[in-house]
Amino acid sequence: MARAVNPYITGPPLHPAQRFFGRQETLEWIIRGLRNPAVNSVVLFGQRRIGKTALLLQIQRTLSPDLFLPIYFDPQEHTTRPLGNVLADLSDVVSEALGVTIVEPGTFDDRGLFFGRTFLPQVYALIGKHRRLVFLFDEFEVLSPEEEDELPPSVAYHAFLRFIRRLMNTDNRPAFVFTAGRRVDDLALDFTARFKAAMVREVWTLERPATEMLIRQAEANGTLRFTDRAVERIIQLAGGHPYFAMLLCQQVWEQACAYTAPDSAPPQVTENEVEAALTATLAAGDAAMAWIWDGTSLAEKIYAAALAETVAEGEFVPEEHGFDVLDSHAARLRIRGINLAPRDLVRRRVLELPEEGFYGFAIDLFRRWIRQNHPLDEVKEELDRIDPLADELFG
Repeated sequence: MARAVNPYITGPPLHPAQRFFGRQETLEWIIRGLRNPAVNSVVLFGQRRIGKTALLLQIQRTLSPDLFLPIYFDPQEHTTRPLGNVLADLSDVVSEALGVTIVEPGTFDDRGLFFGRTFLPQVYALIGKHRRLVFLFDEFEVLSPEEEDELPPSVAYHAFLRFIRRLMNTDNRPAFVFTAGRRVDDLALDFTARFKAAMVREVWTLERPATEMLIRQAEANGTLRFTDRAVERIIQLAGGHPYFAMLLCQQVWEQACAYTAPDSAPPQVTENEVEAALTATLAAGDAAMAWIWDGTSLAEKIYAAALAETVAEGEFVPEEHGFDVLDSHAARLRIRGINLAPRDLVRRRVLELPEEGFYGFAIDLFRRWIRQNHPLDEVKEELDRIDPLADELFG
C-alpha cells in the first residue's frame, strides 16, 4: 500500500487546484460576469463549510493574469479593527501581488479617502487599462446585536461595506466578489439592497460526479478501495455537501487505515465501514452542525426536531406530519411562526421540498445529528427557558 496519507482534509481550504471539486458552471458564470465591464459585483451566499472560500480561491487561480489582478482577502480577523488599518492590510496584499511597495501603511484613513483617491489610481497605472482589479472578499463573521452595538461606527464591521458601496458608485474599474453565510436570507437581502446591480448566486451541494470524485480521493492516492455501494451510501448520507462528505470519508479512512501495515493492500470500504464511521463523523462535525442549528429560529428548531424524531432516512412526509407530532407531544409547541417554519427551513437548506406539501431533510447526517443532540423534549425545555409564558403565543 502507498504511504498512508489521509487525503480527506476538512480544515481551511487548500490552495492546490486538485483539491477543488465541481462547480464548473458556477465558476464560468462568475468569470463571464467579471469580463463584463458593466458588472462590478458578484455575491455568493450559502451555508458555512459549503465551499465558498474554496470557490474564491479557485476564481483567483482561474482568472487570466493578462486580464485580471485577483486579490483574495479574508476580513474575518479584521472585524473590530479601524477601517484605515484594514485598508492598509488590503493594500499590502495588492502590493505583494504586484511585487512592488506602493505606499506606507500609516497613510490610510478611516474614511477610505486615501485608498480610493491615491492608492487605487497608482494600482491602475501599474496594471494598465486593459487589466481589471478583482477583489475577492470572504465573509465577515456575523456578530450578535449586543456585540454590534458595542462597536464604534469606524470599525470595519460597520464601515467596510459602506465604503465599498461608495467606491463602487464612484469607480467603475474594480470588480468585487463577496461571500455571505450566516442568516442567509437577511444577508442576501442586505447585499442586494446595497448592490442592486450585483450578480447573486447560492453555493450549495456538489453535483454527483464531483461528489464521487471527492469520495474516491483515497483510491487516487492508493490508500483505500471503495465499493460502488459504499460510494452510494456516502452520497445518501452527505447529500453532496462537500464538507460532510469529506468529514465522513475522513473518519472512514482513519478507521480503515489506522492499523494497516504499510506494505499491505489498500483496505476495501463497504457499506459496513461507512456505517461504522457514523458516530465518529457526527462527533467530529458537531461544531459545523451546531452553526447551522444556531442559525435557525426557535420555531424552525421545534419543527426540525419534530421531523428528525419521527421521519426515516430519505423519507418525505406531508407538512401536517410535523404539526401532528407537536400536537401529540405538547400543544404549547405550536408557537407563533411555527406554520412558516417548514418553508423557512427549505430556504435555509435544512429541509427539501421535492413536491408541493412534502418535506424531508436535505442532508441526512444533519437529521441524525438533530435527533441525537436536540430531541424534541430538549427543544421544549429551551422554549420554557426563553419564554415560560409561551402558551400566550399559540397560533
